[in-house]
Amino acid sequence: MSLVHNWVVADVRSRNAGMLSNKMVNYSGFGYGFADLVHSTTGEVWEVKKSTVSVTSALRQLGRYTAGSLQDSNYSNLDLHAGGTRGTVIAPNSFVKTVGFDTYFVNYWDVGNGIIQYDYRRVTDWQKVGEAAIATVIVGGCTFLIVKTGGLAAPVLVPVAARAVGG
Repeated sequence: MSLVHNWVVADVRSRNAGMLSNKMVNYSGFGYGFADLVHSTTGEVWEVKKSTVSVTSALRQLGRYTAGSLQDSNYSNLDLHAGGTRGTVIAPNSFVKTVGFDTYFVNYWDVGNGIIQYDYRRVTDWQKVGEAAIATVIVGGCTFLIVKTGGLAAPVLVPVAARAVGG
């Protein structure tokens, strides 16, 4: 699962009371899978997919979940249905997350029949990447010179290296 997928699942769960995430479902035949979202009282199940994934394949996966049963003693008697068929509405939402040098602009929406799609745009802050690269070069160069001079350059270069890494 992707980082963005997990963020969407967590966001939907936090905005909808009674929502459970990543619940194991025993298929009616052989096997099991993990449903992205299950409502704890209505039994509605949602499959979360990037907008480039076929809705048909997402519906096929959702069908395996709704024909199965939850592998959780607290919810094993819950009758499973496609999301939205028992009245739960998933409102569309947008959010922004920053991880390292990348900022993600994420949008998701309920397309119906238990499928939530999302899309995102990732923007890299190249100025921060450049600053980190320069700091790495400075620290590496200082370290090299300290080693080559047997530590004699340390009193001058350690403060330079510390400033380069923000210390």
